[in-house]
This record gives sequence, C-alpha cells and structure tokens, in this order.
Amino acid sequence: MKRNNILPPTYLMISIFVMVLLNILLPWTRIIPAPWNLMGATLLILGILINVIADNAFRLAGTTVKPFEKSTLLVTSGLYRFTRNPMYLGFVSVLTGLAILLGSVTPFLIIPLFIILIDRRFITAEERMLAARFGGTWQEYETRTRRWV
Repeated sequence: MKRNNILPPTYLMISIFVMVLLNILLPWTRIIPAPWNLMGATLLILGILINVIADNAFRLAGTTVKPFEKSTLLVTSGLYRFTRNPMYLGFVSVLTGLAILLGSVTPFLIIPLFIILIDRRFITAEERMLAARFGGTWQEYETRTRRWV
C-alpha cells in the first residue's frame, strides 16, 4: 500500500489557512454576524478537546496514532464507542467552529472538501488495514459503530 507522507494535521492546517484566506479575499456574504459568530469558538474548542482525548486513548493503549502504521490494538472504548474516527471528527469540528467564527460563506466550502479528502486518503485505507489486522473483532466494531457520528 502506498504510504502518504502528509499526515492529517497538515491537511487541517492547510484547510485553516485556505479558509482564512478565502474569508479575507472572497468573503461573499456574511451569514453569521457578530456576536453570534462567537458560538464557533465552542465548536473549535470542542474539536480540540475531542482530538486530545482520542489521541490520549491511543497513547494509553500503546498503539500508533499515525495513519498507515501497524496498529497493535483496536481501540473501541471512550470516544471510539460512538465514532470510529473521533480525531477526524474533531478536525471537522475545528473547521466548522472556525467557519462560524469567520462568519462568511466561503470558509464553509472547505469543510466538505476536507471530509472527502480525509475519507479517500486515509479512512478507507485505514479501515482496510484494520480489517486485515483484526478480522472479526474489526467487523463487529465496524457494524456497531458509525464511521463519523
């Protein structure tokens, strides 16, 4: 399997940069005025918190957090009971919070592109690897736990 040297946090940072740039250069219409746009801070902070908790679950389990590296354990507890991809969900929450904070239409355009990119570049391949590594345990987990939410 071809390894992707660009890790998901890099795609997150690029997305944040593009969202801010679009908001400055092409704000189109302001859809969330102040002070309502400040509600985005809640989603942004929630996304960061989700990532810290999910990352910590991997570290406590002693398995890798890096995509395409061999997992030593299938983590299914904590946030992983509710979603198979809490870290990616956290990234989407960060982007959504930022888009709300910025308040114009154009930053929101990046979010579905980010989701498609992450799904195609990482999630699909990661789940194939987990299925091959953990077999029936993975299949049971995949059946009872949603990919996103």
